[in-house]
Amino acid sequence: MANYPLISIVLPLYNGRPFIEETLRSVEAQTLSDAELVLIDDGSTDDGAAFAKEICQSSSSSVLRSTNFIGKANGGVAEARNVGIAESKGKYIALLDQDDLWENDRLEKMAKALEEGKARWGYSAFYRFYADGRKILKDDGSNEGAETLAKIVEGKLFVPPAASLIERSLLTECGGFGSPFAPPDAWGVSL
Repeated sequence: MANYPLISIVLPLYNGRPFIEETLRSVEAQTLSDAELVLIDDGSTDDGAAFAKEICQSSSSSVLRSTNFIGKANGGVAEARNVGIAESKGKYIALLDQDDLWENDRLEKMAKALEEGKARWGYSAFYRFYADGRKILKDDGSNEGAETLAKIVEGKLFVPPAASLIERSLLTECGGFGSPFAPPDAWGVSL
C-alpha cells in the first residue's frame, strides 16, 4: 500500500504573484510535515506560477520541495480546487487561497482535533486583515455540531476555505465545489 500524506494542501493560483511568496512561507513554517502541496495554476497571465516554483524548489521544506504543480486553462477557483483535490493523496484536504496565511501550528492542531474527535471536517478561528491595517479576530463558531450547522444555515457563520480542514472522502461524496460560472451538470453534483 502506498504511503500517503495525512494532509493535502490544495492551493489555486490565478495572477497571484504579489501574494504567493508570503502564502508559501506560511506553508513552509508549518510544524506538521506529513503533508503535500498541490498548486494549481488556473491559467494565470502573470509569472506567479514560475515564481512559486522557484520558491518551492529553493525551500528547505520537504512539503514545498515536492509540490505537485498543475497547469490548466482558467476555469475559476472552484474548478481549480476540484482539480487539486482529484490530484491529491491525503486523508484530509486543507484549502488555501493565494493570499491567505496560516499560523505555524495550524495544520498540526487541526489534524489532531479531527483525529481525536473522529470528525470529518472542522474549522478554526481566523483573522481578517484589512487594507487600512486592521486585524479582526473572527471566532464566532461553536464546538457543538448542531449549533455550527444552524449558524451556517442561518447565514450567521462564515467559514473561509483556509480556516477549514475536510476529510477527502467527504468532499468526493458531495461532488466537490460548484462554480456559478459552470453549468450545473459540470459541477458533479445532483441539484
